[in-house]
Amino acid sequence: MAKLIVELKRVSKIYDMGHSKIYANDDISMKIGENEFVFIVGKSGSGKSTLINMIGSLDYPTKGRVLLDGQDISDLDESELAQVRGKKIGFVFQSFNLIGSMTALENVMLPMTFQNISPTEKIKKAKEILDLVDLSERLYNLPSELSGGERQRVAVARALSNNPEVLIADEPTGNLDSKTGKKVMELLGKIHKQGKTVIIVTHDIDLIKRTKSHKVYKIVDGKLK
Repeated sequence: MAKLIVELKRVSKIYDMGHSKIYANDDISMKIGENEFVFIVGKSGSGKSTLINMIGSLDYPTKGRVLLDGQDISDLDESELAQVRGKKIGFVFQSFNLIGSMTALENVMLPMTFQNISPTEKIKKAKEILDLVDLSERLYNLPSELSGGERQRVAVARALSNNPEVLIADEPTGNLDSKTGKKVMELLGKIHKQGKTVIIVTHDIDLIKRTKSHKVYKIVDGKLK
């Protein structure tokens, strides 16, 4: 059996609204292993984003346990959690979240700022990753000078900059046309084949049908179905 990277044990995220409680996630258990390709699918408002924030150690559960490499994230303070997250998890966002005043190269180097890496090594490593996503000729372009697909590939490269075990992509094709989205999915498949655990959050059922995945989790009204 593959080594467990992420495990959720009866996890709930509850928001207290005064006279009522809102269960964004309700009693969810799941296991995600090393080098798995996983889809988390659900409609808007189903609780996907809340769930992925806990899987990615961006938020703590109200109930239950989230284990990252066997370690309960609730046992870590914010500083410790940021360190673990920075080394183990890379995030790709639907809206890219690139820094507009930075070049592609600088955006990819940014997550390395908090790691003990020399400036020369940061540049070398960022160039290698941008070459991996076929952007070696766009190193010094600003995001505004890149197409949507190129910006998403910079976002993928940035997520890989600290060599994380897990790559989480939240609606990675949501802002792209179908042809460009297909290329981004092919890139994520390539990264998976290189040994990474890839988790894709989407509402697009067709995306799942077009992709060979190891595992699909469906979220409906905050619960696993």
